[in-house]
Amino acid sequence: MEANPDRNIETQKNKVNRLSKLDAQKKLILQEEIHKEFYDRIKFKPKINSISKVIGKHTKAKDMADNSGVLEHKRRIKEEIEKKKLKECSFKP
Repeated sequence: MEANPDRNIETQKNKVNRLSKLDAQKKLILQEEIHKEFYDRIKFKPKINSISKVIGKHTKAKDMADNSGVLEHKRRIKEEIEKKKLKECSFKP
């Protein structure tokens, strides 16, 4: 890689802009091109039989991250435990 002669006369502001933004953008574009070139060569598509399709359900990442059902289940279990403790307690105020 050869040095760019224009860099000898660039201002400090231009240098900061180049180093912080432009070079980062060029690096990102290059990485994306390399990534695309690599993965375009891969043509793997798994074969899924009908039984596997029935067993495995299609779940979105949003649904997997949503744990409101789990929280509700935990809340109900806590309530049941509290009720059992109250029944076992012989002290009545």
